[in-house]
Amino acid sequence: MIKNSNLMYLALIPVLLITLLVIYFIGRGSGKNAAKVNDEHELDKDIDSNQLSYPISSYNQFAGTLHAAMLGLGTDFTSVKNVFAKLNNQSDLFQLIKSFGTRGSYIDYGIYNALVFSGDLTMWLNDELSETEKSEIINLLNIKNITYTL
Repeated sequence: MIKNSNLMYLALIPVLLITLLVIYFIGRGSGKNAAKVNDEHELDKDIDSNQLSYPISSYNQFAGTLHAAMLGLGTDFTSVKNVFAKLNNQSDLFQLIKSFGTRGSYIDYGIYNALVFSGDLTMWLNDELSETEKSEIINLLNIKNITYTL
């Protein structure tokens, strides 16, 4: 027969494991946030504002279009492809990536939302597009001498 003190220790094990997992994911998330700040600074260095084909507001709109096209069930690949077709050079791509930033996908449960996915543009494209669709985007950009790895 199991003693009460042993039951107490058995009950503590799941609590400790959950606590460790929470600490791990919080620490992991803060590291990613620090990495994102560094990535944004890197993007700033790579964007030549003299080469941008559009005002910043257009890139913000393009980013919104991409997010909407990939949000929820299915992906509107035509909309994704149309946005990438508008890019003319590497600075355009970098500004689009910067404007997209990190975005999330949520499920609405009425009184609260649950985050399902969060990532930058490259993470979203890798999650949403098939290998064939990714190749199409890469080829579309390569024609304009824009390099992008998915």
